[in-house]
Formats: sequence, C-alpha cells, structure tokens
Amino acid sequence: MLFNNFKLGLQRMGAVAHAGCNHKHTVTPMMHVLNATRTYKIRTAVKKFCESCYITRRKGRVYVLCKANPKHKQKQA
Repeated sequence: MLFNNFKLGLQRMGAVAHAGCNHKHTVTPMMHVLNATRTYKIRTAVKKFCESCYITRRKGRVYVLCKANPKHKQKQA
C-alpha cells in the first residue's frame, strides 16, 4: 500500500524542470533500492527449477537455494 502511494505520487509529479536548465529531468522511482534483497517464495510444495538449485533442510523447514539464479529461492511453509 505504501509503495503504491509512493509510485502514484511520482507519476503525478511527472517531470521537473530545474532553474537554468533548458531540458526536463524525469522523475523515476528508485526500484533498485526497493528490490535490493531477494526474499524467499513461500510455498507448500517446493521443487528445483534448474540444475543449479539444491535443497537444504534447516530448523524443520525445507529450503531450495540456487547460486545461478537467486529468483529460485523458496521456503516450504
């Protein structure tokens, strides 16, 4: 909800012009800051997505980790 309000505010601002500049600078959201860390996908049934994925068991939960593609990280609920 908070992120949607932030995004909506940036869209409403559009472009800003600075004093002394003849061109406009567009306002872009800082998506790279918000997506800096990848979290686990919480699933009831986890599975490997590629050959680099491996399964570990910690604290009574099953995790799938991948060194090649961090998007494949999963945690069993």
